[in-house]
Amino acid sequence: MTRVMVTALGSGHGDDSVGWLVASQLQARLATTLPVRIITCDRTGMEWLYQLHPEESLYLVDAVVSGGVPGTIVHFPNLHDLPMTRLPYQGSHGLTIPSLFALAQTLRLLPSKVEFWGIEIADVGPGMAMETKVLTAVDALVDRLCTNINHELRHAVCH
Repeated sequence: MTRVMVTALGSGHGDDSVGWLVASQLQARLATTLPVRIITCDRTGMEWLYQLHPEESLYLVDAVVSGGVPGTIVHFPNLHDLPMTRLPYQGSHGLTIPSLFALAQTLRLLPSKVEFWGIEIADVGPGMAMETKVLTAVDALVDRLCTNINHELRHAVCH
């Protein structure tokens, strides 16, 4: 059984594609024989709910729109650390991350370990290129996720 699931939310628009880019780079760096699943979901993020398993660890990655500095990495290492309000840390898809987790808990799908990782973005408009600061943050976040997953699985998973 898979022990770690990485779910990247996003879209193909400008900075909002950071989650998908993190997933793509993470997939390229992880050994294929490891118990890690990486999925990408568009916009609402609802698709990932039915792929959750209570015995897995979940790393959820998404763009964050809170008015902070673009390229800032946001990390909540525990589900209970997430602000339970719509702002400032909501996904860029209109649904709050805490509301998605509450639904997962109601459906008895919530994993035993949940970490939220986000990158503050500036623009989600169609046709916009990803900002350099955001691209730099993607690389840094991939490094951090590899380190965390490596530690969790207790063997080398990234190269």
